[in-house]
Amino acid sequence: MTYKEYITATLSKFYISPEEIDVIMLNQNITPDEDVDPKIAKMAMYKEFSQIIPVANMSEGGASTSWNMESVLLWYSLLASELGEPDMTKENNTIKDYSAYY
Repeated sequence: MTYKEYITATLSKFYISPEEIDVIMLNQNITPDEDVDPKIAKMAMYKEFSQIIPVANMSEGGASTSWNMESVLLWYSLLASELGEPDMTKENNTIKDYSAYY
């Protein structure tokens, strides 16, 4: 299986266009027709997550397309965890009490 086939199959559930998949591979310096190394392909999808996130709902006549953002974010979170990378969609807000220093 090639990188293009692997990434296309993985991202097909998100309706990512072939052109967007080409951009992901170009940005990550991946040769589409080489045999896939799943870890490299997954890291590319992790790093290019902003390309995967749908930016708009589409509606045409009586038909519309929408995404289950909870599922998209869950997929990304699981991918980040599998790769041992931080989940960039989670806010890491910490409240620290510095009043003792004043």
